[in-house]
Amino acid sequence: MMEILKVLVAPILVALVSWLVKDYMFAQQKAKQDLLRNEWLRRLTTFWSPLFLWSGMVLFPKHGDGHNIEKAVSELTTALAGNAHLLPIKHYYVIMSLIEKATVLPEKDLDLSVVNDTRAYVYRQIEILNYLLYKRDNSFDPLTNAEFIGSPLALVRAAANTTLHLLTWGLLAGFLYLGYFFLSEGNLFGSILYSFILILPLWADAEKRIEMRRETVNHRAGRNKYGLLAMLRWGKKKLA
Repeated sequence: MMEILKVLVAPILVALVSWLVKDYMFAQQKAKQDLLRNEWLRRLTTFWSPLFLWSGMVLFPKHGDGHNIEKAVSELTTALAGNAHLLPIKHYYVIMSLIEKATVLPEKDLDLSVVNDTRAYVYRQIEILNYLLYKRDNSFDPLTNAEFIGSPLALVRAAANTTLHLLTWGLLAGFLYLGYFFLSEGNLFGSILYSFILILPLWADAEKRIEMRRETVNHRAGRNKYGLLAMLRWGKKKLA
């Protein structure tokens, strides 16, 4: 019975468990990539592209009643309002100078070389996000899909992806079976080492969370040093 368990049942269970773990890992990775892609797309379409367009149009001379400049300033401030944290401080001040020039300080002198440097930085971000979203994968290129060689290359990419899944499954199965082997053979040193390898990622994650918690508590303590909570604590002491 024990021989059947070792030879047949244990490998099947290890294979099934490792396959489920592999699917979970790839599903988590795909979910993370989807979140990243959505954020990259949001930044490209709601911030960097509008910022590049309207930072140029705000330099246009006023036409008629000046509605074109009002429109440019409105769109520029809308793009900037929720995304100012994405701009380095020097480029942020350049954009603010453009807004000032177009609104309350028309006599203000602007260094166009500095403005062009900021616009070059913004366009660089557009190029990077455009590559990450659409050019890194040839599936978004109509010309590639129209070429005869496109289909074989797609099959090669699919085969490479399948190979990655199988390789990951094999490594996980080998690692899990190694743990089963140590436990079934009563290998104390191997079991301790195996357990340590399993606990190590959890330990590192726990330390990271503890450090984040400590920083949050310190931030709140500094913020409330002279705030409402400090006043309440002072009043409580006085009443006591």
